[in-house]
Amino acid sequence: MSTDVPSARPVTSGAVERGVVVTAAEYGACPVTGVLRCVGDKWSPAVIRLLADRPHGFNELDRAIEGISRRVLTRTLRALEAEGLVSRTPAPGRAARVEYALTAVGASLREQLAALGRWAAEHAAELPGMTYVPREEHPMQKADDLGYEVRATGWDDPDAAGLRDAMQAEMESRYADRVAEVLAAAADPDRKLDGALGVEAEQVVYVGVAYAGGTAVGHVALRRYGDGVELKRMYVAPAHRGSGAATALLAAAERAARSLGASRVVLQTGDRQPDAVRLYEREGYTRIPVFPPYEWLTFSICMEKPL
Repeated sequence: MSTDVPSARPVTSGAVERGVVVTAAEYGACPVTGVLRCVGDKWSPAVIRLLADRPHGFNELDRAIEGISRRVLTRTLRALEAEGLVSRTPAPGRAARVEYALTAVGASLREQLAALGRWAAEHAAELPGMTYVPREEHPMQKADDLGYEVRATGWDDPDAAGLRDAMQAEMESRYADRVAEVLAAAADPDRKLDGALGVEAEQVVYVGVAYAGGTAVGHVALRRYGDGVELKRMYVAPAHRGSGAATALLAAAERAARSLGASRVVLQTGDRQPDAVRLYEREGYTRIPVFPPYEWLTFSICMEKPL
């Protein structure tokens, strides 16, 4: 039985003399080079990552990818379509609107890009040329891709309780100048703010905690609200913001809501949490009128997403 290692393809003598081990012809024919030509530009990975979840319209992609111009998005989509990675079809029931989706070949790139994302996250500190600008839930920082695990647990779980305490401290600091107003409102029995400021354990139908390498880094909960559920205590530790943990928590909460038969998810956040608002809008939530019991909290922003 031969144990020889197959040799590389021969190179020209001139290339050997110059120390070149890959000729221009070989480089041009290399399949990896071809793939990088297709998806190695600035925006293609973000488009592929979003389309890996579901088809998107042009305006949805434009809103979801921060910093891209409509002209560049058009060019990127056309290039991906020409390479057979993206398809464009009329949107069902929507005249003059098209949807973009990954082809079967395009969808097969998802795990490869995910693996590259995991490698980049692991080695970012070792690569001085690789810069990373944190942004709450960048499209390329999908939770599952960076190794976050969301575990269902109980309200009294120590990790869950610790994360809620951290959230409480941060919110009190962020809204410090409004705390007195809120507490005064809470003391008014006519305003019935208990449901806005607190969550009773018996109301909770789901609690999820996100873990990274065994460390609890994020929390989310659901409580019943009419024919749907309300998202409560959504929180990610500061060191893990912008890396996909919030998206993982939100996806887990929505899966739990569907399993409970909920028709929609509603939520309340505040005007000093713009990153949270952008995350929710990108994930399909739309603003609705402020619903009880939050009408007394003048800085409230309420949103919903049908399931």
